[in-house]
Amino acid sequence: MNQAQTHQSGQSAGRYDGTDFVCDNCGCEIMVKHAGDASKHSSDTYTCRCGRPMRLEHSDR
Repeated sequence: MNQAQTHQSGQSAGRYDGTDFVCDNCGCEIMVKHAGDASKHSSDTYTCRCGRPMRLEHSDR
């Protein structure tokens, strides 16, 4: 599954609880603890503090 696909709950793959993201540039990792209101999200991607986009760590979900 990639970031453009949706999770079973209807949320995008990057916006459900427990999703891990990693930065390929510096190695930072984040985990979504609580996805929040999907209608308030403007993007399905996260940006690392180094400025690079983060990718799903386990994209096979």
